[in-house]
Amino acid sequence: MIEQLHYDVKFRFNKIDSNQNRNLLIPEIDIALNEATEMLVKSIAMPRLRNNLGFELNQRNIDDLSPIVINQNSFFPTSSFDSTSSVLKLPEDYWFHISSITKAKKGSCEAEIRNYIVQHDDMHTDLFSISSFEWREINVRFFNEGLRLFTDGTFSISGVKLNYIKKLKYIHYAQGRSTGNYTLPDGTILTGKQDPELPNLNNDVVDLAVAILSGIVQSNSYNIFKDKLVIGQNLTG
Repeated sequence: MIEQLHYDVKFRFNKIDSNQNRNLLIPEIDIALNEATEMLVKSIAMPRLRNNLGFELNQRNIDDLSPIVINQNSFFPTSSFDSTSSVLKLPEDYWFHISSITKAKKGSCEAEIRNYIVQHDDMHTDLFSISSFEWREINVRFFNEGLRLFTDGTFSISGVKLNYIKKLKYIHYAQGRSTGNYTLPDGTILTGKQDPELPNLNNDVVDLAVAILSGIVQSNSYNIFKDKLVIGQNLTG
């Protein structure tokens, strides 16, 4: 599949002022494809300028991103942070939070309670905003150590079950080089190939990758590809 993406990028890119453009190297195409994929996922899953919208806005978004959506089927243990809060260390492949449920206990009663993300400047200490076992609401927020979960001091927390979008694997076509490999700037040696994880987005990824590459070479066709992407996003979500 990665072979087809490379072919498509070269084909569309070479149609742009082909007499001026040089041949693209495999690592260059890989960089553009990965940047394009990340930009698309972010625009669908967590757009900065559209509050309360996400990938579950419509079925197309759900289908497009489903390969990288993780639903944990068990509770992962938390550790104590202070007398009224606990911390969950996030999985290494964690990228974006979708939802989460906490296992809590008060006396002899146990319950699975939905988590609600609060801001750091929220006091969440009054009657209407504090975490509550009875009201089945737990306040959480993210910080450098993971996910911090707050109690009102009357119940305990033992574990959390996460639904999240995982980090993307770095797609590449290292085996297409004469050496069969190449090295990333961080020293990682890539061999073989890594196909894209989001096949439904392949065409959009190629268009955006070509737009990125066109912008780098300052092609006059850059705006054409950019406008095509904007129109596609607005019409089909």
